[in-house]
Amino acid sequence: MGTSIPEQPARKERKLGTGQEGCRTGADVGALIANIGIAARLQTASVRMVSELETQAANIGDVVKDVARIADQTDLLALNAAIEAARAGKHG
Repeated sequence: MGTSIPEQPARKERKLGTGQEGCRTGADVGALIANIGIAARLQTASVRMVSELETQAANIGDVVKDVARIADQTDLLALNAAIEAARAGKHG
């Protein structure tokens, strides 16, 4: 009983040419590396902006909660005033 490992298909490798083709490929690789660097910086800036927006959204949420608490207190004061006015009746 023999187990065999399936053969992997042969991979073709492209050799860098010499002369003008090699220079062009080197320039292409250099341009790709530069573009990756630019993309990385832009991504980092985007992450910072999203983080700042998250902080600002949390602050806005806190302000909204404060406004809601004030509105609730105002509603209670208005209800209390209506109850006192009804209790006072004509003599108020």
